[in-house]
Amino acid sequence: MLEPVTAREEDYLKAIFTLSRGGDASVAPGLLVERLGVSSAAVSRMTQRLNEAGLVRRTAYQGVTLTFAGRQHALRVLRFHRLAEVFLVEQLGYDWAEVDETVDTLEHAMTEEFANRLEVLLDFPPSCPHGDPIPTATLELRDVRERPLTTLPVNAPAIISRVTGDAPMLRHLKAHGLTPGTSIVLVARAEVGGLLTVERAGEELALSPVVAGAIFVRRPDEVHGA
Repeated sequence: MLEPVTAREEDYLKAIFTLSRGGDASVAPGLLVERLGVSSAAVSRMTQRLNEAGLVRRTAYQGVTLTFAGRQHALRVLRFHRLAEVFLVEQLGYDWAEVDETVDTLEHAMTEEFANRLEVLLDFPPSCPHGDPIPTATLELRDVRERPLTTLPVNAPAIISRVTGDAPMLRHLKAHGLTPGTSIVLVARAEVGGLLTVERAGEELALSPVVAGAIFVRRPDEVHGA
């Protein structure tokens, strides 16, 4: 059983996990300032508190990294967050581009029992509507073999595994059918400007570098790890 932490502490742990891409990389305080919309002083105070609680390690001039306990807390709140996203989008008809604000409140109120029951109700979804994997009840995270669309070879077929971005970006991707699970082929890459052309359901779409950078894909022959 994890020791209780506050909702604000969960926000920080989730942000550190996300910014470090779930790894052991240090996260600079400035990134937390930008991500959470707080002051440098607030980040300093909170990371010191988390350090004293054994949830992060602070290293001078480098940043913070999650300890094992901190990572477990981050995975727990991400599990709650992503299950709630699936429920709101699939069961209540919420727009996948607008769901985050509501879920950010729900994730702190959820209990493990509620999350387990919700997971059963939803038939154990592997990922949220944006393609991010949902941690299991034992706080294990699937290893999804994916790559940025921008690195895909020309003429290579792929499946969209995950998308990122703010609400306008997500609405744009959905409007053009560029959602997780969609099969695409990269048919051309401009030598200048970074414009990519992909084929989806027989239709060619030109994607700017910004839009293409919001899309992650996996090759059809690449399977999810355990």
